Amino acid sequence: MELCGVPLKVCAEKQLSPDAPPESARVWPLTDTLARFLVDTFATPDGLRDKAVLELGAGTAALSCFVAAAYATVGRVYATDLPEVVPAMVATVEANELGGRVTVAPLRWGEALTQPVDVVLCCECLYWGGWSILHDDTRQPLLQTLDSSCQANGAVCVLAFTVRDADRELDFVRELLKRCNFKWRCVCGCVDRHVNQSAELRLMSCRSAPGSTRWTDAKEGDAVLMMLTRA
Repeated sequence: MELCGVPLKVCAEKQLSPDAPPESARVWPLTDTLARFLVDTFATPDGLRDKAVLELGAGTAALSCFVAAAYATVGRVYATDLPEVVPAMVATVEANELGGRVTVAPLRWGEALTQPVDVVLCCECLYWGGWSILHDDTRQPLLQTLDSSCQANGAVCVLAFTVRDADRELDFVRELLKRCNFKWRCVCGCVDRHVNQSAELRLMSCRSAPGSTRWTDAKEGDAVLMMLTRA
């Protein structure tokens, strides 16, 4: 497979533990969108020089491997997920010969990585939670981990998700901005019509046509990609 033109080997499915969530073996379509955003934002191979990058809910670790392969001078990349997903991530990292640059570690949401980081990547981390009384809602633990991971002023979080339950996802974004004191901008999709920090938050989607662009309320299946910076 490729992410933003970078060839990668993904071996996660064969190595996935029977106890691991089955979606852990997926490379989400939005992963490539996030990779392209990173290339546009950190535009040179030195764009993440000496930066520590943490991926939450890494699953296959494909995005972490992309960061390590695309940015030669990145400081360290941490691919994290549930303990039962670790063997699958290790398999992908080793298949791409990136073991010296990508650290695979178990990290349950609600816990904190002991090392300080500069950039946190969250791709489809809102996919799970709250759909069944038998399953824990992961939003609060995810907020705790994001808050503890983005402690330094200027720390960046890139949050990408597909709209599946707009009210639930908007509640998460509201709480994230309130709790973590983030400044934000939307890149793909939007949380209010004018991208105004003080405006009422809404999940919006950009509808482009030749010669015009309009914003409408986000619908199921729309993509939202936000870049948040710790104030």
